[in-house]
Amino acid sequence: MGKRLKPGEIIARLRSVEFVRGLLRPYSLYNFCYPEQNTIKIVCEIFEEVGGLGKPGGVVPLPLFQTAALPLEVLNAAGFKNPINRKRILKLVRSTNIEPRFLIDAGYEYETDMAEGLHRWSNTSGGEFD
Repeated sequence: MGKRLKPGEIIARLRSVEFVRGLLRPYSLYNFCYPEQNTIKIVCEIFEEVGGLGKPGGVVPLPLFQTAALPLEVLNAAGFKNPINRKRILKLVRSTNIEPRFLIDAGYEYETDMAEGLHRWSNTSGGEFD
């Protein structure tokens, strides 16, 4: 079963779905995300501010992180299963760097930015971000 969305997330996503439905196109494919280009560092800072979550202990440069994943991939191939591999690391980096080109080009007007969206999510979920 998929992740359950909290009311604040549902409202923002449904608003974008209704906008896209109103375009009356036979087919639309898009990602809902905020237009500002937030780095992982900025996303962590927003969660720290909004949710009172702890600050990450530091940042590991991607090439070093990729190199560190190599022995874990070898262990994985030998049958010692673990979730860390270079493809997964790159997916994390890339999924943080998406942009809502479809929504922007279609003229979608965001009601909130990421920080405000997380404030609303926090307010409707009792401060939980799970």
